[in-house]
Amino acid sequence: MANILTEWKAHRAPVFRKRKDPILRMGTCPENANGIFNPATVQNGVLHIYCREENMQRESVISCYTSRDGINVDRKVGVILKPGEEGSPDSKGCEDPRATFDADTGLVYIEYVGHNGETQVNMLAVSERPYEFKRFRKLGPMYNDGKPDKDGSPLGKTSYQVKGKNPHRMYANIRRIMEGDLWGMRVSIGNSIEGPYDDFEQYDPRAPWEGVRTGESQLIHVEGVGYIGMHHGAVKPNGHWVYSSGLDMWDESARMIASAVTPQIVPTTEYEKNGTEGKEIALCTGLEKVVIGGKEHIRAYYGAGDHYVMVAEAPLKDCINHLLSPECKVGKPRKNVFTFGTN
Repeated sequence: MANILTEWKAHRAPVFRKRKDPILRMGTCPENANGIFNPATVQNGVLHIYCREENMQRESVISCYTSRDGINVDRKVGVILKPGEEGSPDSKGCEDPRATFDADTGLVYIEYVGHNGETQVNMLAVSERPYEFKRFRKLGPMYNDGKPDKDGSPLGKTSYQVKGKNPHRMYANIRRIMEGDLWGMRVSIGNSIEGPYDDFEQYDPRAPWEGVRTGESQLIHVEGVGYIGMHHGAVKPNGHWVYSSGLDMWDESARMIASAVTPQIVPTTEYEKNGTEGKEIALCTGLEKVVIGGKEHIRAYYGAGDHYVMVAEAPLKDCINHLLSPECKVGKPRKNVFTFGTN
């Protein structure tokens, strides 16, 4: 697939085939009696699904489920991240995880949103030892700038080049700062996956379906392409929020090169259209690359209506071809936060 960017031709938007029934439902245990949201995933023979669950007291935890085939849950492992002590950034809840596996160390990292009752910040947890998928320790907030943020997603190692210097490998992370009128996706660069990170560039919402706020899913690496993700947008056409999800593509230097002008996963089913407070939600946060019928597919795990977790699939080739079309091309970021390595 080394020449994929020049060999493949762009064509129509990919169709994500939704599985008929949810794989996880609200109300199956006390932890998710009031909601189940936004899954993260890590694949290592067995798929581990990490999702936010909310009890009747509106306390959020992150729990782990396992699946051997990726579409049927075998069992609930248990709660892996609980609210911290009073005064900690996550004292009121742990929310909206994104996960990544670091092949260099064998460690699993989960970036999640800590909520203390007043603000939200992206936080990081790491598995207690290599190839451990069920026990984690908290590392604390991802950033020290005091800005309220969420929807943090580790992009992984990048081939980043500071002007005038040779390219070198660094880590990139995407977050969404909740300030001002537009909440876009901001890229940060650091020497370690654990940080510290410096903000680099920001990509504000640009398509009508994205509204005024976007947030990134997990990302998967595709050889010869870079990284493919699926971000969500939020609009309010009839007095209530509608969340949809669309593909995006990032190159090896952590710059966005393509973004879907129309969403690929939209609320259409009863599971998705009857959310809390009238919301319609089809919000993808977990992505995996799988083989179905001898062909590579993207498998999307997404929150539906804040009450269910659902699965949808599309051929990988179709997704890349669509992102390569001229209509999806992304130019320079709308906001250049600063040039890393010069400040």
